[in-house]
Amino acid sequence: MADSLKGNNNPLISIIMPVYNVSDYIDEAIQSICSQTYDNFELIIINDGSTDNTVERINAWIEKDARIILMSQKNGGPGNARNKGLKISKGSLICFIDADDLYDIHKVYKQQKIFSQYPQINLVFSDMYYMDEMGVIQEQSHHESINFPERAKEYLFKENNIFLEKKLLYIFMSVYIVPISTQTIMFRRSLLLEQDYWFFEKINNGEDTDLWFRLAQKGGIAYSGEKLAYYRIRDGSLTKNKENLSLGFIYVQNINYERSKELLTKEEDRYYRYRIAREHEILAYFYRKNKNKLKSIQFYLKSFRYRFSAMNFYNILKVIILP
Repeated sequence: MADSLKGNNNPLISIIMPVYNVSDYIDEAIQSICSQTYDNFELIIINDGSTDNTVERINAWIEKDARIILMSQKNGGPGNARNKGLKISKGSLICFIDADDLYDIHKVYKQQKIFSQYPQINLVFSDMYYMDEMGVIQEQSHHESINFPERAKEYLFKENNIFLEKKLLYIFMSVYIVPISTQTIMFRRSLLLEQDYWFFEKINNGEDTDLWFRLAQKGGIAYSGEKLAYYRIRDGSLTKNKENLSLGFIYVQNINYERSKELLTKEEDRYYRYRIAREHEILAYFYRKNKNKLKSIQFYLKSFRYRFSAMNFYNILKVIILP
């Protein structure tokens, strides 16, 4: 897996797409890739056990475009599918897209150009729009909704309309919010060589964030404020499940806190612990409302690892006493 990007102005780029029962959206997603203004790419599609006609639709595209590679497997989840795609990929730059999302037509060209302009860069990401199931785009972008990069101005500086690291952005990502999305990232293949594992396969939410944390530790991050992808919000999507979202967040942040705590100031450490404790409390309340007393008590107790709260002793008593 040697990184062959150095000195190459037209590197092969691997775009990895896991798919599972997305026949309503797959054509539009593939079209957004095949229409890219940068054409030296391979689109690796991992069919994760689809039972609808997703594969038939993909095969129709393969007949028209030799850059598309299809691999089918039993359902293993998005992390497993992305790992399979990484294993067979050949590009010196890597990016991802989910099968119901879209790329801007210039996404790949604009991001690979940043690597060419800044040889020290390891990872690039951009902003994106949200859209509904029908493809209606929301006015406010993802980064506008979280006030990024203004919130990260201590960590970034602007040069030629590109934001580069002034301070390790990994710290900002850990303490405050992760601005990197699966649809908007592109990174050097060589970063993968330094990882003990890639996507963690035992969780279905947060496995991407876990990898972005580990890649960001290396530094060399660039941010383009351009909106270069479209994220579709669907009723049946994994990210709509509050319990899974919280469990994934807690799992990933527990690990990352141990990884990052020696790099944090006292203020950063306090706020990071507050965020993790708060997520435990939210999940405990969710279980309490759903009459799962044991899990509710467990997560209230686990929150004490990060923040002592007398209120949570009271909450535990309410769980025990009230029906």
